[in-house]
Amino acid sequence: MESNLHSLEEQYFDFNESVSHVSTMGPHSNMAYGPIILCLVITSLIENVFFVLLTIKPLHRLCTLRRRRQRFAFLARTRANITSLAYSIQTTVMPFPIQVHTHNSDFDFCNKQNEERFGIPHPIAPYQRHHCRHRCVSAESYDICRYHSLHRYTFYYFSSLCISVTLLMCATLLNVLIEFNEFKGSSVIADVRHTVQCLLVEISITALIMVMSFSLVQLTTDRLIAICHPFHYWRIMSSWKCLLVIGVGWGVSIVFAFIPYTHLRFNSKELTKGLQYCFLVGIQGFKGFYLYAYAYTAIVFIIPLCFILWAYIKIHQIVSRSANAHEENHMRYLRRVSGVNSLSDSVIALKNHHVQCQNCQKDYLEPPQIASPVLNSRGRLFSNFSSAACSQEGESREGVQYMNDYLRRAKAAKSAVLIVCSFYGLILPYMCVICLQSILIEFFKCECLWLAGLEAVSIILVYAATIITPVIYALRDGALRKRLDCFFRNIKLMCAKKNIPVFS
Repeated sequence: MESNLHSLEEQYFDFNESVSHVSTMGPHSNMAYGPIILCLVITSLIENVFFVLLTIKPLHRLCTLRRRRQRFAFLARTRANITSLAYSIQTTVMPFPIQVHTHNSDFDFCNKQNEERFGIPHPIAPYQRHHCRHRCVSAESYDICRYHSLHRYTFYYFSSLCISVTLLMCATLLNVLIEFNEFKGSSVIADVRHTVQCLLVEISITALIMVMSFSLVQLTTDRLIAICHPFHYWRIMSSWKCLLVIGVGWGVSIVFAFIPYTHLRFNSKELTKGLQYCFLVGIQGFKGFYLYAYAYTAIVFIIPLCFILWAYIKIHQIVSRSANAHEENHMRYLRRVSGVNSLSDSVIALKNHHVQCQNCQKDYLEPPQIASPVLNSRGRLFSNFSSAACSQEGESREGVQYMNDYLRRAKAAKSAVLIVCSFYGLILPYMCVICLQSILIEFFKCECLWLAGLEAVSIILVYAATIITPVIYALRDGALRKRLDCFFRNIKLMCAKKNIPVFS
């Protein structure tokens, strides 16, 4: 029995000598390293599951139904279904249309002629140009619904990102719990179960980090098309195309991750044991397989980062150029209107509102068989005044709306830059470790003690990125931020109802 144990120790010592050029941190660091990873994994798992439920609307729908029941609680005495009845009341309220343009032919012709002459861009999209604006029952719910319909594909990409992080955390959590049971001493038993377990985690990390990077690229591409080609966006994008792109990204990531698995099936002795290397991509420590590490770094980090930076620089340039051009055209139009207004400021001062413009046109623009030539001439004069006043008021309102849209897009571009910096900045040490491992081991045949600390820090930062990046996106995105506010508002109301103290 003692001879068998002695032979196992010799085999284990020989195995560690064969892979000592790969690992600089042994299993002795697992007792201090494991709890940190475990806390990060549990936090990231809870957070991303919450964001997945919030994005696909179960939590938001639950909060909405609860608020609707509280609003229509007085109907409980009627023994009716409060949810369906409240929903029917909210959806059957008669809207109040406010038409953007008047029905006067002279006024429409004058506005159209002025827009064609001065090249004023129309701020309303073609699919909404002839629609009427409605006063909804709840402006907040209307904004959420409108934002969700306009940014449905962004929600798809964000859900893909959160689902990939959730699966990654599930695989890592299973691996950490198994490692705590296996590493109860200073010895490591190299068995088949540990080999399969480490391979599973390495493949999942390789695939899911690639999916996270692809999700950020897809979010950037969606915003780039929406801002650079706004009139072609609804023709290019659709739900099935979006889901197809997400599926292709997942498929490529899984296929790319199975390449080291097929290599390790024939080189199982080169597998590095230890808790740390089950979190790193295992490809960087194998003989003759360093090209895969270089390709992985280029596909996951370098190429997506360059594309995303180029895309947001272009978005910023387009937003700035469009805002400046619209401001210049708007000021040119206002200067022309101010020249007309100087003829009769007292008359135009009475016509600042859209309804007053219509009343003035009814008073002065009488039919030719009733009005005298003097009144007709006065009618033409006041028609020009009222047209100019209404055009000025309408153009100012539309100009403000147009500028707000572009300012909102500029804010979205800045938010995306923060998201990119948070993700790629945190995984930068991870990619540096992969490259340094391959370069130092393959070309210089040396070991560095400082590389062990960099390995540990890089792994911690990778798991911190899975926590920080979704939080930044949810706080900077309009619809998700409103859903978060709705959820926490309901939590506060529930705690206040049950007399539970809540820190606001």
